[in-house]
Amino acid sequence: MARRFQDYVTGLLTGKFVTGKDPHGKVYKEFKPFKVNQYPTLANLRNALGSRVTEDELQIGEALRYRALDIDYSVFNKSDSDKAFLKRIKNAHRSTLAKAGFNPSKRLNISQPHIIRGK
Repeated sequence: MARRFQDYVTGLLTGKFVTGKDPHGKVYKEFKPFKVNQYPTLANLRNALGSRVTEDELQIGEALRYRALDIDYSVFNKSDSDKAFLKRIKNAHRSTLAKAGFNPSKRLNISQPHIIRGK
């Protein structure tokens, strides 16, 4: 009786094997937990609901997966004025690099910064 108030995990882990017979008379051993989980498994839910509910809807209903979101990506698009502004900034930066003696089309030598390869 000490196992009566155990939690489900401990009850499932501390069960015992019980000998039984199938309808054909064959003897088998079956694991019986001391405390049975009262919640149905996903396989049992899927069989009970049949084809009315998809796997995704079942997992969303059981809070195992989030619902798919419809995101309006047009909110993140830049306007034409923003694009023109960013293009002006980029060109100004490239001209500043060219005045300093670097070729903006080539990469700078990061591993050996004292050697300038961009000229």
